Amino acid sequence: MWRCKGNRNPISMSARLSIDYEIQIRERIVRVEEELKNQRELMKRGFDLVEKRFEQIDKRFEQIDKRFDALIRRLDRFMRWSLGITASSVFAIIGVLKMWPLAYYGAP
Repeated sequence: MWRCKGNRNPISMSARLSIDYEIQIRERIVRVEEELKNQRELMKRGFDLVEKRFEQIDKRFEQIDKRFDALIRRLDRFMRWSLGITASSVFAIIGVLKMWPLAYYGAP
């Protein structure tokens, strides 16, 4: 039999081992809970960083959309001018050929 220092009741060795084992288990549980808390904090920080990155990407996509809209407007304007100049040139050439039929058919 083994006696605790401050206690007069004898404690068997198996009871003492089970008490030590329970204390170790509780200490492990506390360490695991602390580690889980740290992991949660790390994950929260990581998610916050990912959220910031997504916001930056969204801003960048908005800038790119604005640039594409400006490019589309420029291309539309260019196409209108090109069509207008081409049509005007064709009508001018046809008008010149109608005014000088001898030049077109050849003089005898």
